[in-house]
Amino acid sequence: MRRLNLESNVEFVGELSRESLTAAYRSSKLLVIASRSEGLPLVLLEALWLGVPVVATAVDGLPEVVVEDVNGLLVPPENAGALADALLRLLLDSDLRRRLGRQARASIVDRFSPEATTDKYLEVYRQVLAD
Repeated sequence: MRRLNLESNVEFVGELSRESLTAAYRSSKLLVIASRSEGLPLVLLEALWLGVPVVATAVDGLPEVVVEDVNGLLVPPENAGALADALLRLLLDSDLRRRLGRQARASIVDRFSPEATTDKYLEVYRQVLAD
């Protein structure tokens, strides 16, 4: 970090308790996932669950959860300009950020809530037992 002169802008906090992690999400304006390759990261689901809008690259499993202009913004991978534009758009437009944040949790509740996950597992078990 010193080599990049980021000390005043970036803090590596290490491992956090569940309470501290929840507080960190809630104090965040947005979550950035600028991966070149990504499955379905837990950090994404946690942030959306807590109403944090997301800027993510449109790779692998991310577009299955991040819905453009519903709960976040998607950008092409390895496109720093598009990423910067999306970040600025979300940081400078508090109405957009609030709207995406409000919709964030609702956008995943039906698919990833404990109840929905339990129902999906039960369905798989029923299908396996029926065979």
